[in-house]
Amino acid sequence: MGSNNYKDALKKIAWGYVFLYFNLNFGLVDILPAWVGYILIQQALDGVAEREPAAKLLNPFAFVLIVVELIRWVILWFAEEPALPWISVLTSIIGLYFHFQLLTNLADTATRECSIHGKKIRFYRTLQVLLVTVLTLMDMAIIPATWEPVTWGVLLATAVLIIGLVWTLFSYAKEPDFQMEIPEHVSYVLNALNKAGFEAYIVGGCVRDALMGKAANDWDVCTSALPEETKAVFAGEKTVETGIQHG
Repeated sequence: MGSNNYKDALKKIAWGYVFLYFNLNFGLVDILPAWVGYILIQQALDGVAEREPAAKLLNPFAFVLIVVELIRWVILWFAEEPALPWISVLTSIIGLYFHFQLLTNLADTATRECSIHGKKIRFYRTLQVLLVTVLTLMDMAIIPATWEPVTWGVLLATAVLIIGLVWTLFSYAKEPDFQMEIPEHVSYVLNALNKAGFEAYIVGGCVRDALMGKAANDWDVCTSALPEETKAVFAGEKTVETGIQHG
């Protein structure tokens, strides 16, 4: 269930970015309004937090961004967007932090799971920080907004970046979960050690073979139990003291 929640969260985040960055303005109201994008991303935070608990800390920032974008969207129904440059700058800074942390959480999760998507998300995150910083400077008039080559170049680069990120998130959501079939006798060893209060993990070549889709020839288990404790757990079994001199 947890895996499905996480994959659904990745899809919501991908759609959220579509709403955030392709909210073209036609007439009085945005098509694909940004506040809907932030709602989709906020709904996905719990799913991300199942694998990266730090994602829960982003909820207050998501709420602020939803409110600001919703207010801006409502105002557009009645008048032109108000000239509040410093509020726009502050919102941009909050948004920059929010997206940086969110993509960091996703990249860390992908990297932990040995997924190729971790490096891709880090790449998009770095470029996003650069592009949003340039856009923020343009809002502050440090870079003249009338400098059209810069404006259109940044917007085009942002669109390409978001398309790549959305594609990556959808691909990541489709990535199959790794399932390792553990033989019954190995499960018996693991369960016996766990029930006795010790940690026990499958290690070595069997893990490598399973990741490569090959049948494992032998199974190695490491445990926090000392040799004497291991023998006590399996007192009713035949044990061979191979390597006991090494502890």
